[in-house]
Parts: sequence; structure tokens; C-alpha cells
Amino acid sequence: MKYLVLLVCVFSFQQVVGSIKDTLGNPLPDIKVENITQHYVMFSEAKGVFYITARKYDTLQFSSIFFEEKKIVVTRKMLKQPLTIILKDKLNELEAVEVTDS
Repeated sequence: MKYLVLLVCVFSFQQVVGSIKDTLGNPLPDIKVENITQHYVMFSEAKGVFYITARKYDTLQFSSIFFEEKKIVVTRKMLKQPLTIILKDKLNELEAVEVTDS
């Protein structure tokens, strides 16, 4: 009975595979991919490809200082086919500065 429980736990985890791109379709390397539910972290490869262990209903977070953060909840479909994640540029607005001649 102990082995049956272990087997069920092992097979419930799968790899979510995909690629991360910007809004122009360019691959994004070095994007932090985190399974928030299971506390796994990895970074996308040079061509924006990522692999991370997950289960159905886990939450994945994609983040970078240059792009808006994105969170998704893993579905059964996501465990069976590659994903394409699109990240939008992050706009960092600065407050206005007044320059005076002294």
C-alpha cells in the first residue's frame, strides 16, 4: 500500500514545456519561471524555451524587470502540449523633474 501512494505522487507531476516571447514574437531568454504552488524556479533558455515541473491547478509566474509579470493556472491541456507565453514590455515612468538655472 505504501508503494501505491508513492506511485500516485510521482505520476501526478509532469513537465510544462513552452516558449516565452515578447509582443513582436522575439524569444525572451533569462525570464524567471516559477511554480508558485510547488516552489520550483527556473529561467528560460537562450531561445526563450522553458521546462518546469507542475501539476494541474498549479500557478506559474513569469517575471523579469523588463516585462510585466504574468501568472497562469496549469490546465490538463497545458500538460499535454507546448505553451507560448507572450510578455508585454514594462513601462517605468519617472516623475517630472524641474530644472532651474541658478
